Amino acid sequence: MQVLVQIHQYVDPQLDLWPYVSRGRASPSDSQLTLDVHDSRELVSALIAIAELGVEIEAVDIQGRDSR
Repeated sequence: MQVLVQIHQYVDPQLDLWPYVSRGRASPSDSQLTLDVHDSRELVSALIAIAELGVEIEAVDIQGRDSR
């Protein structure tokens, strides 16, 4: 599933969120991450990793979900 995460500072998805995120990219404005995760456990782990970096999470928007 693809998840948009609004944050308040730059996070490098490949460096800072490995191994929880299979793919990710940061917007040029440094305030939005687009993350590709396999399931809700990976999503929660990625959000915890962001919080542990001291980054404030403003919003999370799940773009696609499995029908399971």
